[in-house]
Amino acid sequence: MALVRDMKRIKCKEAATHGTLFLIFLVVINTAFAGKSAVRLGMYKNSPKVNFDEQGRTKGIFVDIMEQIAHEAGWSLEYVPDTLQEKFDRLAAVIFNPTRLFFAASRHTGRTLLKTIDRHPAEMKSYPNSVYYASLKHWNSEEITTKLAEWLKLSLLLMVALLLAVFYWNLSLRTQVARRTSDITDNNRMLRLLSDCNETLFRFSSERELLDKLCHLIVSVGGYTAAWIAVVDKQETETPVTTAYEGIDAHTVKMIEGSIRQTTEAAGSLSQLVIRDGKPLICKSLFSEYPELCETAQKLKLRECSLLCFPLISGDTAIGTLTIIQTSSGEHADRMLELLREIAGEIAFGISHLRLNIARQTASQEQHQLEERLAQTHKMETIGQLAGGVAHDFNNGLQTILGFAELGIMQSSDSDPRTAYLQEIIAAAQRAKKLTGQLLAFSRKAPMEISRVQLNNEIETRRKMLERLIGEDIRIEIDLEKGLPLIYADTGHIEQVMLNLVVNACDAMTEGGVILIGTSTLQLDETEPAAHPDAKPGRYVQLRVSDTGCGMTPEVQARIFDPFFTTKPKDKGTGLGLSTVYGVVRQLKGWIQVDTQVEHGTTFTIYFPAAGEQIEQSTEDIVTGSGIPERTARILVVEDQEDVGRITVKMLASLGHNPVFVTSVAEAFATMESEDAHFDLIYSDVVLGDGNGVELAEELNGKYAGLRFLFATGYADERSRWNSIQEHGWKCLIKPYTKDDLRKAVDEALPSV
Repeated sequence: MALVRDMKRIKCKEAATHGTLFLIFLVVINTAFAGKSAVRLGMYKNSPKVNFDEQGRTKGIFVDIMEQIAHEAGWSLEYVPDTLQEKFDRLAAVIFNPTRLFFAASRHTGRTLLKTIDRHPAEMKSYPNSVYYASLKHWNSEEITTKLAEWLKLSLLLMVALLLAVFYWNLSLRTQVARRTSDITDNNRMLRLLSDCNETLFRFSSERELLDKLCHLIVSVGGYTAAWIAVVDKQETETPVTTAYEGIDAHTVKMIEGSIRQTTEAAGSLSQLVIRDGKPLICKSLFSEYPELCETAQKLKLRECSLLCFPLISGDTAIGTLTIIQTSSGEHADRMLELLREIAGEIAFGISHLRLNIARQTASQEQHQLEERLAQTHKMETIGQLAGGVAHDFNNGLQTILGFAELGIMQSSDSDPRTAYLQEIIAAAQRAKKLTGQLLAFSRKAPMEISRVQLNNEIETRRKMLERLIGEDIRIEIDLEKGLPLIYADTGHIEQVMLNLVVNACDAMTEGGVILIGTSTLQLDETEPAAHPDAKPGRYVQLRVSDTGCGMTPEVQARIFDPFFTTKPKDKGTGLGLSTVYGVVRQLKGWIQVDTQVEHGTTFTIYFPAAGEQIEQSTEDIVTGSGIPERTARILVVEDQEDVGRITVKMLASLGHNPVFVTSVAEAFATMESEDAHFDLIYSDVVLGDGNGVELAEELNGKYAGLRFLFATGYADERSRWNSIQEHGWKCLIKPYTKDDLRKAVDEALPSV
């Protein structure tokens, strides 16, 4: 029975493992004892206790143990395969275990047999290497299991299912709570960011400082990885420029901006694309969609991130973009996108409001400065009129004095002591004449002989004379712009202007220094002339005289052009030097700008209208003069379509130019190599029958210095070499164009005169 109990434990544990209950029956039938006992065992298949191989031989745990018992007890075993019911039919009596039926035998002959069977397994269990353990190990490699009741199994399954349901419900609830908490946290963070941005919008007077602060708030308060703002300044260019950034450097911003492009023909940077479309661009997985940015990802130490770019719309116009990088990828909550759009709108409002305030302040300052200049101009006009009137009347008086003095000398002898008195009177009158001449110059009443003057030549011609005027401890430096346009002026008055400015500079440098005389060209557009009441759009020639002297206080600067005002000691100056300069320049339709700082010197900048610009002339101001000739240029036209080339030549000729027409690149090279090839401009079609106009220009550009280029094309694809044209800064007309378009393009392409 020990064997039976052990087998019972084995199957019970197995049942606990597999969820199956087993009932084991081994029916033992004892036969007559004659010499060697013969024992017949009724067997039915119950693996691994009892099993049958393909030849019908009996094997299993019980078989191995019974073989060992039979060997020790001197039995001969006979296995009788049958069913369980057949075994019970053969038995006259059955011995039952109190809880399980394991072995059964005849009531009269089976007791001794069953005791023998129980005894031997008990002994086998005392030896680890016995058949008992070997058979268990061989036929049953699993652990001993426990057999559970069916109702208990169902109960356990229900409990497990209930526990799993509770677990998953609790997990789902925790997940929902965590998600909701995260959403609330994100909303609070974004609302705080929106509030901080609103407070910041009105704290700064500088656009750059405002945008820097906003980017800092987006990263620090909003919790984003990086942010940058690009804005458009239409006064300079319509291309958005990255003005502020946080959490990222300018090089990386430029790389990301340039990498995110449309595949359509209307390609551009990220900000240009968003501004053009007026819609946000959301990239859910930046580095996956743009592998070329993997290096950027390593630099930012990011695995993956998303990018959001919102247009900054003020009114109906996009004035810039707000770009944000977030360290998570995938979908973005609608609420977050809505708040970010609102923040972008607030930023756009702040930029527009700040620009409006700056424009108002600038306009107010410019208006104040203009009013001051206008008041100064009116004052100088009034003083000039007074000085002119006084000088005119004073000249009449001087004429009388000089006339009578000369008559007196004519009627006196040299020995007459009164002759010396008369000579002193004449000398004093001559000195007074110079003063009245200066007054007339200040009042713009002095007669002038106007001609076309090259200012650089006038400076070089009078350089030695100026150097003789200054002391040995003062040095003159000359910085003249080459190709300076001509001006309309009187050479004598230009000399007077330079003399007075150099003398004034010398007086300001009592301990020596440097006087810098320079020239340059300035082009004023429609918005810039407001810097001076009398300025007009056009080209101007600048004359600068700078010193390293003591400078002037604002109070002195406000009166430097007043007649007879001087800071020099008594008998050291008349106070008419700068007044004369002012009058001469104003008579030539120019103006003067003074930049000075105490102990840092003074710079006088005089603006003369270039000779190409029309100036008003009066008969009393100008004695002689000449007209303004039109510009005539020799132009080589390269066009493979003869009809287009002919009309181009006619339009250029009607504009006063001298065109020469060729139909191919080869002819163009041949014409340029001829002896009479002196062209100012090459006007070429881009795509020609035997080559490319851009390639022609690139080769000629290296051979002929000063040669200018203008192009025409009917399309802007890769054959037009559009990028090359832009890189060189050349102009290109898009066909069809008007005569006025051609005129403007030629004027822009040709060097200014």
